[in-house]
Amino acid sequence: MPPDELRSVIAKIRRWATKPDTIAHRTIGLVIRAQVPQTRQRLARAIEESTGSSNGSGVVASLLTSKGNAYGRVLIDRDGMIGLHPDVADELGRHHWS
Repeated sequence: MPPDELRSVIAKIRRWATKPDTIAHRTIGLVIRAQVPQTRQRLARAIEESTGSSNGSGVVASLLTSKGNAYGRVLIDRDGMIGLHPDVADELGRHHWS
């Protein structure tokens, strides 16, 4: 991840960490608690059940990129399995996620 994108995503992570009611915060918590990568479909369903979002797939997509109005690249898709992006995993581990 380029340094300027990394700084931006880390700033977002720090904001989300203080706001446990946000979809981004709760989604990160779901991924961390799973401890293993999940399929996009399974994660999307878990997001919908946990947050009440009607578009869990869109939430996942928004956490896979930093382009446009997306949340920011916090997740990574490796062969169809969604997990934490390695460039921000240490920062994510410094916070408590509900």
